[in-house]
Amino acid sequence: MTIASFGPDPAAHSSAADHWWARLRGPHGEGLPPSVPERISWYEIQARRHRLGHHLSEAAVLLLGAAVPATIAAGAPAVVPAVLGALVAAGTGARQLFRWGDNWIRHSRYLVQLQGEVVAWSTGAAPYQDRATAGTLLTTRVEELVRAESGDWVGMLTDPSRHPPTEPSRNSPPSP
Repeated sequence: MTIASFGPDPAAHSSAADHWWARLRGPHGEGLPPSVPERISWYEIQARRHRLGHHLSEAAVLLLGAAVPATIAAGAPAVVPAVLGALVAAGTGARQLFRWGDNWIRHSRYLVQLQGEVVAWSTGAAPYQDRATAGTLLTTRVEELVRAESGDWVGMLTDPSRHPPTEPSRNSPPSP
């Protein structure tokens, strides 16, 4: 287990074909354009990893912080609460540095948008009514969402106070 991956790669244990959205077909029986499952799978993995990182870091900081007064009350040597306090500070810094919670929210939001596009495409809903262009349009809209998410990520990096927006950014493609 590494900090970067938080355990085994989820993609190693499942394929895109294992997911509900991968079994969807277009209104005329056509399969998803090849890049679409790749993009959705990536967002699923990232959302899962960042959710795990968020929950683990929050729990660790909470438990270590609660242990500081407990070790003092129990009469532990001074080094024990000092080390626990240092670990709380390091954990808090790691949360700020890696922003697992913010990344989890951002990746989850875009994952739902990508899945929504696939559902609309599979039913032939607007803007996917034209059989000749539906696959190309789906690929284009998926790539627009990926670019918008990348723009949100860059904005978060360049402005540390910025958190993921609750609404799609100005870079997001218009709703159908």
